[in-house]
Amino acid sequence: MQKRHEQPTPTILDATLRIPVPNTVMEPLLKDTLARTEPRAQPKHPKQDKPGTGRLVHAIAKRKLAKHVFYPEEAVAAGLEGEVRLVLTLDGNGVVKDVQVADSSGHAILDQAAIRAAYAMGSLPGVNQREIILPVTFRLQP
Repeated sequence: MQKRHEQPTPTILDATLRIPVPNTVMEPLLKDTLARTEPRAQPKHPKQDKPGTGRLVHAIAKRKLAKHVFYPEEAVAAGLEGEVRLVLTLDGNGVVKDVQVADSSGHAILDQAAIRAAYAMGSLPGVNQREIILPVTFRLQP
């Protein structure tokens, strides 16, 4: 007579995993560092607004640079965005002698467009600073 081997009956577990929810709101893992939500602080020293120095130089440089910056069509088609920070080296007459990328946008095509625009500015008459750091933001409109 043969013995029948009986298979053990499988046990099914019924469990619910509960993850504790903290009472505090967690910061998002990725932050939009390009967005500006806070107003910029006003200068405490009005001396900075003299021609050729401080904020006024940056305002003049940004305005002139804006006339020469063009969003590359390839970048628009690919949906590329970013901010490039440029270091402009000027001679004693305010002529742009050198442009370097201090902080890349992460996209070479945007970095090169910003560099071309900076050289296209030509000069900043009356500027007595030798180096200026300028941000160039490439943002697509929704």
